[in-house]
Amino acid sequence: MIIYVLFISIALLASVLSSPIKFPRFRESSNGTTYSGTSTLVTLKNDIAEVTIDIGRGCSIIGFADTSSNTNVINSYDLGREVQASFYSGPSNYDNCVWSGQPWTWNPIGAGDCHGNPSTVLSQSVSDDGFSLTCEIIPKQWACDNVDCECTFAITYTLQENMVHSQITLNNQRSDKIDYGVFDQEVPAVYVNGFLYRLFAYVGDNPWQGDTLTEFDAGFDTFWVPGKVNVDETWMAFASQTDYSLGVYQSSTNGLFLAGFSGKKGSGGPSDAPTGYIAPIAELDVTADMVYSYDYVLAIGNLPDIRNIFYNLHNQEQEGKSLHEIFNQ
Repeated sequence: MIIYVLFISIALLASVLSSPIKFPRFRESSNGTTYSGTSTLVTLKNDIAEVTIDIGRGCSIIGFADTSSNTNVINSYDLGREVQASFYSGPSNYDNCVWSGQPWTWNPIGAGDCHGNPSTVLSQSVSDDGFSLTCEIIPKQWACDNVDCECTFAITYTLQENMVHSQITLNNQRSDKIDYGVFDQEVPAVYVNGFLYRLFAYVGDNPWQGDTLTEFDAGFDTFWVPGKVNVDETWMAFASQTDYSLGVYQSSTNGLFLAGFSGKKGSGGPSDAPTGYIAPIAELDVTADMVYSYDYVLAIGNLPDIRNIFYNLHNQEQEGKSLHEIFNQ
């Protein structure tokens, strides 16, 4: 049994106006600048799943599939999609850059900018066992035209069974030393293909007990719907009609997520406009010289199996293990 929730747009609008992220970094139309640059793909693969990272898109994830179906769940329509790191701070009109008709804030993202310029990769290496990739990049400012961030992202990916564990470290080196306060940070931003359109999480009084999941009426109405929500188990997932799913586990944000769906539900591949969006949200003041790290896990498979995987991770964290320790023991 699944509880189905419909959010009222007026309540959504009130929550959006109070959020530090005032506009979604997202292209609704298919008429924008899609990425046509050079791709250099690295695929980490085992007997169960494979994850594909595009070095030409700032080491962002552009593919995740199980080896039996080879069905990719990750959307890479433009450089604002993929699975990637994204940070926000002031000023609100950074470098006079504009996105979606509005002045845009300081917003370095992993893949590249809205004009199609990819981020710069400083280094990348694959582990001897072939299951991990490490990158260091200089991210682009999303709304600007080929403007580097005064920062770097250190990125690691590790494939284990049908899971990808990633650690992201922001090394900030801004010449602007003003403290702009707390913003919502996407840790990370995850975009899925349109055939995954049913959004699930647990909201209730009995977390981590296998209780009934909530299905949200995911959409986009001037902003993501359901938008910014608190869930009581620290994961969300998009599922197909048959419950084939991509789940995102992020325990450090205490269940705060931003999510929605844009376009026609039920169809669409990596290069198509329809997409589902999930971002665990960290409410964080990103200061000029900050070093900040976080971990997350992606899992692919049937929805009940993904939930069991995340329960296992949660139980191990409750025993005092970090995600880094869990995936490197």
